[in-house]
Amino acid sequence: MLKSTIAAAVAALVLSACGAATGAEALNPDDLQKAIKAGQDAAAAEQQKSHLPAPGPGWPPGIKSAQAVLTTRNEGLGLTDSGVNQDGDRASIMVQIEGDLVWNGPHPRGAFPTTGSFAILMVDRASGLVTDTAISTRPVDLASLGPVADLIEVTVTGST
Repeated sequence: MLKSTIAAAVAALVLSACGAATGAEALNPDDLQKAIKAGQDAAAAEQQKSHLPAPGPGWPPGIKSAQAVLTTRNEGLGLTDSGVNQDGDRASIMVQIEGDLVWNGPHPRGAFPTTGSFAILMVDRASGLVTDTAISTRPVDLASLGPVADLIEVTVTGST
């Protein structure tokens, strides 16, 4: 309970410092927990697939930033080159992770894993499951979708 309260307070501070968009809904503490879990799990899984030592709890080494915004699946995918989806009106949390990344997701046989500086995860708001992933050499403008939360700041502050 205290952790959720702290996370909510930090999120409010982060969002107000980012100049939250008028009328856009901000991530609530449950959304923040889902975004952090999805981001940390994906980053840790990719690190293990790259035959690096399994990280401990929290964000793996090499992750420079992690941010999230509340959106719909189509709005979020529209900022990537992924296009639209049939269930695109579903509420989603778009998570962007920055680091020196090797994304070992599905790729053609014989092709090298994709590398980039920014990984994008679309997380279903209701279930917390990751529905889409992408990797890029340039960031997505999350602020164009609404108030952006800094997931690493929330994690560090929320765990103390």
